[in-house]
Amino acid sequence: HAGFAKAYLLSQRIEAGATKTALNVDGDQLRYGLSVALVATVSHRAAGGRGTPSGSVRFSIDGKESGKPVRLDKRGWAATTVTRLAPGKHRVEARFEPIARGNYLPSFADSYIVVGGDKSEPDKGLERK
Repeated sequence: HAGFAKAYLLSQRIEAGATKTALNVDGDQLRYGLSVALVATVSHRAAGGRGTPSGSVRFSIDGKESGKPVRLDKRGWAATTVTRLAPGKHRVEARFEPIARGNYLPSFADSYIVVGGDKSEPDKGLERK
């Protein structure tokens, strides 16, 4: 029954390294021409996890990477600002990439932003709620 024991130990290591990523978008509706702050928070998925995961977060808009990866701070946060989004609905993603040789596993979160208005008239469109 050594196979069962090995599988159990592997599942325990996976559980210990599992992470969850939360994505906070500063306003889900905004006018064209305004910038929006994106903040990702990475933490242990299991209750009682110790320490803060180490690594970076890659932000993307509509499947395209937005800037360079952002290193997590000591709280497990990574932030960026996005500007010049075209009017319409945009999918925003934050993907946690753990450091090499680390004990943590990747995770991701996503959200949507709706940008209103016309490129030629940045003062018109949806107001932030």
